[in-house]
Amino acid sequence: MDVAWELGADLECNNVNFNWTVSLFCLGRLEKVREKVENDDGSFSTKTTRTAHCYWENGAIGIIIEKFDTIC
Repeated sequence: MDVAWELGADLECNNVNFNWTVSLFCLGRLEKVREKVENDDGSFSTKTTRTAHCYWENGAIGIIIEKFDTIC
């Protein structure tokens, strides 16, 4: 499934006045694999594994926010 990812992070400095919030936006894909697994009691359930892939080769757009103001 193709998706648009928002990857957010906080850059924390020794001086809290210089902390930044960073958001990166890029295209990617979410892969889900479902498999049937047997439980200890003999019943069955579904296990889902999710893997995220970012298409970095297509580039990304970023926004930097400092003290609630967008600076880039």
